[in-house]
Amino acid sequence: MGRYPPAHDDCIGRKSVSKATIESLPPNRNMATKITVVHCWSAPRSRSTALLYSFEARSNTVALDEPLYRRWLQEKGGGNLGISRPYEEAFLAGIPPADEDAADAWRWQREQQCFNERIYHAVDTLLNNNDNGGIVFAKQMAKFATLFDFESNWESGESKWRDKCHELLLEKNVQLVHCHVLLIRDPVSVLGSWNNSSDVHGSNPHPDEIGITQLLDIYAKAIGGNHAVVVIDSDDLADDPCKSLRDLCSAVNIEYDESMLRWEAGEHECDGPWSKWWYHNVWKSSGWNVGGDND
Repeated sequence: MGRYPPAHDDCIGRKSVSKATIESLPPNRNMATKITVVHCWSAPRSRSTALLYSFEARSNTVALDEPLYRRWLQEKGGGNLGISRPYEEAFLAGIPPADEDAADAWRWQREQQCFNERIYHAVDTLLNNNDNGGIVFAKQMAKFATLFDFESNWESGESKWRDKCHELLLEKNVQLVHCHVLLIRDPVSVLGSWNNSSDVHGSNPHPDEIGITQLLDIYAKAIGGNHAVVVIDSDDLADDPCKSLRDLCSAVNIEYDESMLRWEAGEHECDGPWSKWWYHNVWKSSGWNVGGDND
């Protein structure tokens, strides 16, 4: 089966299609601190959580787990289109289920923040921790793309936190650089792994659930907006993580860090509150191909 999108000059290890998009224009651009926002789009079951953990393992990175998920479920859930989740009510309310450990209430509360607010706090955290900028890695499902404005690189329809972030960038003389990564996988493997979680989603392979076709739309919109786009096959990551991660970092113009190859087994701080329903396999792992299958 062929790769999707079709392989040509944007694929990892080849010539990049465009320069990264610079969000802010600080007064003193030559001396500006740079923060790179990596927007990673994929279908579910494409090893995206393992890649999230790879970036979280870096010392200068804030990792965000599907920060558009709650808004998507607000619009698509409730049984509409057959889309529902066992944690839906708690997720939308920001209140943990009755059987959930009270110590994890903050995970549910955190999801009340919109994507733009999460970006603002991530940028603020990086600036408070060091003067050298850093990276924000946002793991996103392709099906969330209708909620994202690819011209501005912000969540669509929200301006309060976007504007607050712009003010912070100007105040601190920071350039926000946006890059888009398409993490792809053989669709047959995606659907096979998806079916293994049928108790969570009810075996509903609806296009609004899987998001494979949306990857093509994301590719077209990002390229059309002259944004940097990198395509990486998750099978390549699993087969040769060191080379693949080096190539990925080079493609988005960040320094490779060997810490990306390993992480702690079990639950992670960046995990969304839905993680206990979805992340069993990757929680068994402590790195690429170490202790689990990264699925």
